[in-house]
Amino acid sequence: MPKLRYMLALAVFLSVVAGGIVTAHRCFNDVVLPARPVSLYSLERPSPGVLQIQVMGEKLTADLPAARERAVRAWQQIKDMPLINEKAAVIKQVITEQWPAGGL
Repeated sequence: MPKLRYMLALAVFLSVVAGGIVTAHRCFNDVVLPARPVSLYSLERPSPGVLQIQVMGEKLTADLPAARERAVRAWQQIKDMPLINEKAAVIKQVITEQWPAGGL
């Protein structure tokens, strides 16, 4: 029960904060009337395989093919770890013992 209250309070808090940000953003553009409206974020693809994210004026550029290669290499390293494989085998064994495939 306390966990439910905590999650509910967190959801209400985040909703209020998000609502305040959206309201402030709309009111700023309506009141100040800048030449170019202020945006919280924007996503652009300047070229294939490149994603440019602008958040509150700060630009981040991601090279998607290179990021994908790094993620694949990291995943392969994780899959090749003996400890991970042993723990996965134990988890699989416990699950199959508790819920046999043809149990229903």
